[in-house]
Amino acid sequence: MSKIIINSNVFSKKEEERLTSVLAILKDGKINYRNDGVNVIITLLKDKIILVRENDSMVLTLEFEENKTLTTKYLIKELGISIKVETKTKRLLINNNSFEIEYELFMNGEFSDTFSYNLEWSELK
Repeated sequence: MSKIIINSNVFSKKEEERLTSVLAILKDGKINYRNDGVNVIITLLKDKIILVRENDSMVLTLEFEENKTLTTKYLIKELGISIKVETKTKRLLINNNSFEIEYELFMNGEFSDTFSYNLEWSELK
């Protein structure tokens, strides 16, 4: 288990989110951190990344594999509603201490937005 600091950027046509200097835990290929009341778990595999964001009201799971469209779900806990989510990954680059993803997001078959997600981390000393 390593304590790390992460910096990330998520860009879309509609918005931009910058996350800098957030403390996280890296263990067994998983990065765990909390941001604005949301627990985030990023699973790093050889050619795939799984992102889970969860709080008291929702769970969003996204999977990314280059040149593939993968189906997951967005669960609204209070209403018991599950929405089909598809990620069409255009580019996925996984390095030792970073990754970059470019993808299109579809919800219930409808195009939502195009995203660019970059995350890098370094160990705390």
